[in-house]
Parts: sequence; structure tokens; C-alpha cells
Amino acid sequence: PLAADTLYYATREMVRNAAKYARPAGSQAELRLLLTVAVEDGQLGLTIEDNGRGDARVVVNGHGLELHSTLMAIAGGSLAFETVPEEMTRARLLMPLE
Repeated sequence: PLAADTLYYATREMVRNAAKYARPAGSQAELRLLLTVAVEDGQLGLTIEDNGRGDARVVVNGHGLELHSTLMAIAGGSLAFETVPEEMTRARLLMPLE
């Protein structure tokens, strides 16, 4: 279904962005991802958090993120971000369960 595909591709984009942007270019620093999945109030909640640089410019300027946020909303879900400079970026995806 549309909701499942949308959630899958949005999740994939979040993981790819963490791999690409969480560390400064050329850095050999360890990248840690924490993925949490839970059912909350009739919704599937998925959180992806990295230990990267927390660069809000990537979140704001990323067209892929904007696209996936819009697609999540069309499918009835949501996509939100939180960043803490030099500490982490967290993406929170919610999709209603049918």
C-alpha cells in the first residue's frame, strides 16, 4: 500500500542522509544510528537518530527531505526533525495504522 511504501522510502532517505551528512567530509569518526520502532496511539512511530554534527542546514535545505515530508503528509503521516549542533540529528516518522 501507499502508506507502507512511503514510510519505507522516507526511512531509507533518513538513513542515507545520516550516512552522507552526519560526519564532516573526510572524517573517520564513528557514525552511530539508533532506530526505534513503536506503535503509539494507533500509529507506527519510527525514530532515526545519529551522533553526527547536527547540521540544521541539511534539514532545511534538503529537497529530498522536503519531498519525503510532503509524501508522508499525503499518506496521512508526518515527518519531523530535531538537531543539536555537534551532537545529533533525529528524524521522527509517524504513519497511521490501518
